[in-house]
Amino acid sequence: TRLGPVGVALYSIGYLAAVAYPCDAGCRPGDPSISQALHNLLGLIGYLTAPATLFLLAWQARRWPRGGAVALVALVGGVCASIGLLSFSPDFEFAGVSQRLIEGGMLAWIFACGIYTLRPRSSAHSSSS
Repeated sequence: TRLGPVGVALYSIGYLAAVAYPCDAGCRPGDPSISQALHNLLGLIGYLTAPATLFLLAWQARRWPRGGAVALVALVGGVCASIGLLSFSPDFEFAGVSQRLIEGGMLAWIFACGIYTLRPRSSAHSSSS
C-alpha cells in the first residue's frame, strides 16, 4: 500500500530535479555539463520507477470502491511507461516520444486519481428532502 505513493514521490522528485537541472542544448552533447549529467541521472530515477509504480497502483486501485477505472488507467499507463522505458535510449531518434510515454502514463494516473477523489463515495451522503 505504501510502495505506490513512495513510487509517485520518487517519480516526482526525479521529474522536479530534472527540471531544476536543465539539459544542454539538444540534450545530447558530446561533452555534457554537470547540469546535463544531473538532469540525466535524476530524471532516470523517476523514469525507472514509473512503470513499477503504475503497476503497483493498478493492483491497489482495483480494491478501492469503484476503483476499476483508476486501476485500468494505471495498468494502461504502466504498459505505456514500460514501452517508453524499453525504447528510451540516447541513440533513439525519437527519444522524446519514449519520454512522453513514461510521463503520459504517470500523469494520466494522477489525473484519473484526482477525478476519482471528486466522486461521491456513497448515496448515504446525499441529502433528501
